[in-house]
Amino acid sequence: TATTASTTLPFVCIFFVAMIFHELAMESLTTSHADFEHLTTSITMFQFGFCIIVPLIFSGKGVLRDFPASIKELFTYIKLSAVVYGATALSTAS
Repeated sequence: TATTASTTLPFVCIFFVAMIFHELAMESLTTSHADFEHLTTSITMFQFGFCIIVPLIFSGKGVLRDFPASIKELFTYIKLSAVVYGATALSTAS
């Protein structure tokens, strides 16, 4: 619907602009600190950590309330996290 698109569009635009700045920062880091051997790991841990910290900061206990209750539900998130972590680490390393 039109109202859903109009409420979602600002977030899409913010995400798009943030990703451009993110890629510019990544390129700058890998160019200026190419001799730092732990750069890939540091960047990946920083990105991954913010995926946890930012929702906790902005939604407070709402994130914890919706957290998976069983190990089976949690395992789905663990698998997804491993894939995202691996993809981020591999793309940063290349």
